[in-house]
Amino acid sequence: MNIFDYTDYRKYLRDYYREQKARDHNFTVRYIAEKVGFRSASFFCQLVNGRSNISQELIQKFCRFLDFNKRESGYFECLVGYNQAKDHVHKKRLFEKVISFRQSKLRTIDAKLYEFYDKWYYNAIRELLYFFPFRGDSHELAKALNPAISPTEAKRAVALLESWGLIKRDASGRYVRSDNQSITTGLEAQSFYINNYQHAVLDLAKESLDRFPREEMSLSTLTMSLSSEAYRKIEEEVHLFRRHLLSIAEEDKNEERIYQMNIQLFPMTNVLKRKGIIL
Repeated sequence: MNIFDYTDYRKYLRDYYREQKARDHNFTVRYIAEKVGFRSASFFCQLVNGRSNISQELIQKFCRFLDFNKRESGYFECLVGYNQAKDHVHKKRLFEKVISFRQSKLRTIDAKLYEFYDKWYYNAIRELLYFFPFRGDSHELAKALNPAISPTEAKRAVALLESWGLIKRDASGRYVRSDNQSITTGLEAQSFYINNYQHAVLDLAKESLDRFPREEMSLSTLTMSLSSEAYRKIEEEVHLFRRHLLSIAEEDKNEERIYQMNIQLFPMTNVLKRKGIIL
């Protein structure tokens, strides 16, 4: 088990216990209590169920029990702090530290591969191959998307993704993602292909209103008046929110569908006030 695959330390401890218990029936909560150093065996159950917290001293004891290295221990400590933080400012600061530990989970795509964003379905197909058993039937793959694409488009997409090293065939002949990393262009990327991709997914969002029942979508809008400073703060919150969503997706083990989420924050007026003067 990899602690960096988790953003909830309680869930990690619960999964760790279940995995060890499956290997050795003598691995009990009482054994954990004795090794870590807390009195009641029931404390572990209370901990993983969110009814108890752990102290700084117990964090270190858990790290030794779990045989974590320095980086793993630091990450575990961050997770505990993030989960147990009471005020928003402290929680946000700790979440930023959690994200910094998890940066290796993101793959920043090379500029020469920006063509990956030329078609909306390149990204969708790569994500789909994480769980869809595709072995070369382009007709089947094309129909799996909504809206459907042509078999020719699906075949070309697979060939390009494979040539870019983003997917590969496994030993059974099934196409799979070449790694488990989420893809990002980085915050500063600018490209014709990326602009084109943004246009395409915004069009998909509009079309989805007629293509899917309302209960299968989550749509909301918000109109606000903001200063430049408030805009920057919201932009930062959106960035952290996106990272958090990726963490949730990476921890999911029961995928059944591909979703697209668009987050837009854009002006609806010109600047109408500067230095206290309405223009």
